[in-house]
Amino acid sequence: MATVHREDQSFFEGAAGRRLRPRELPGVAAVEAAPPQHLVDVYYDTADLRLLRRGGTLRCRTSGGEPGWRLTVPGADGEPREITVPLDAGAPGAVPARLAVLVRARTRGRELVAVARLRTVRSRVLLLDRRGRTLAELLGERVSAKALPKGRLAGGRRTWARTGLTLVAGGDELRAAVARVLRGQGLRPAATGAEGAEGAGGAGGAERAGLAELARLLRAESGGEGEGGGGGGGGATAAALAAYLRRHTERLVALDLAVRLDEPDAVHQMRISQRRLRSALTAHRGLLRRRRTDRLGEELRWLGGLLGRARDAEVTGARLAAQAAELTAPADDQELRALLERWFSHRYRQAHTEVLAVLDGPRYRRLLDSLERFAERPPLREQAATGRSVARRTLRRECRRTGRRLRTAFAQSPGDRRDEAVHQARKAAKRARYAAECLYPALGARGRRLADDLKAIQQPLGRYQDAVVAEQTILLVAAEARRLGRDTFGYGVLYGAQRDHAEADLAAARRAWARVERR
Repeated sequence: MATVHREDQSFFEGAAGRRLRPRELPGVAAVEAAPPQHLVDVYYDTADLRLLRRGGTLRCRTSGGEPGWRLTVPGADGEPREITVPLDAGAPGAVPARLAVLVRARTRGRELVAVARLRTVRSRVLLLDRRGRTLAELLGERVSAKALPKGRLAGGRRTWARTGLTLVAGGDELRAAVARVLRGQGLRPAATGAEGAEGAGGAGGAERAGLAELARLLRAESGGEGEGGGGGGGGATAAALAAYLRRHTERLVALDLAVRLDEPDAVHQMRISQRRLRSALTAHRGLLRRRRTDRLGEELRWLGGLLGRARDAEVTGARLAAQAAELTAPADDQELRALLERWFSHRYRQAHTEVLAVLDGPRYRRLLDSLERFAERPPLREQAATGRSVARRTLRRECRRTGRRLRTAFAQSPGDRRDEAVHQARKAAKRARYAAECLYPALGARGRRLADDLKAIQQPLGRYQDAVVAEQTILLVAAEARRLGRDTFGYGVLYGAQRDHAEADLAAARRAWARVERR
């Protein structure tokens, strides 16, 4: 299937009143209409629309098209994620358990009920040239939506229509001609953006084309119109902090689904979001009321510790598996690789099971609620109104702290004391980096350059720390191999390889720190 770019799509509010004629359109020899489709979709949400308010929809198509369940939520990258299951995946009229689990971070475990029914009539028209090639496709949808009483709504009803034009082999001249004809029939261009671009331009757009209309219907019926919060006031630094907290809170919630699906690197990415949030609270505690900030920081620390066990098993396992695959005789040993795989797979599965249990628990739900309230209206102190000077002071403080720890680490001889000093320097560099990232909007290009330099410190120190963790783990796996009566020569080779680049990593961090000092 050819990729359709958004610049090749146009959208109009309303439905065409008559069929287009070839003579009205340049290059069009025939207009071919497919029989209309009649679709019935039932939408499910909590009674107070928690899923919709957090950007998700869950619908069950009971008639027309491809019947079945479809969950659509924002992904961690901002793009929509879609998960489908068959119509009979659960009891009739009940949300399948596998979907209900995936949205718990958004619903906070509340019951999902039918809140709206959409009836859609979809028409599809192809514009063909003399050789039968498709020049463009016109997709029209007429939707009637009704709020359902199970959602505690008053049963309001709303209707809308939308027409989408997708250019295939046609050009701008054809687009302009179609637009002229449709405007002549009373249609008006629709707003572009996420809701328009995902609407009538392709199959499956019935619910997405009218998502804003559906949201207005449901929110109006539930008394939710006009809802929204501010960032709590303050200057440029306060605004940047509030936006950063909101962005990474949303990302944490989005990654919840990826962790539940056990997608590669999902636990690691969720832990990074947790660390960014905690670092922002810690670095900017001078701008925030300490009581709420410290309590939330402790809860984030708890979540990070839990995620860290699964993350370490995943990352260290991948590191050692890659290194073991490169071993040559006599260290190359298939039993070694098999034991490493079993060891880390078992520990990851165990840690991931613990993570899932916590994600379904009340403490995690309370943490998400607290994060959202905090991010929507941060408890700012008066100092937050002083603008960019606060941002500069914050970064100077974080950089000085990083510098002290780096100098301590660089002064140590190889051994346990240096390993611990490098670990502390890495944590300081990461916190400073996240503080700089948070303050991009307040500091502009200078803040971005500083964050890049701090990242260049953090990454080699992170590789150093990964080597330390890998060494400790190799000793444990080698002890298990000895217990099983197996040769451990290959483990010794792996152990010796961990620090091969340690001095180079420290030198890279030293050079990056010199750039920060010059800034």
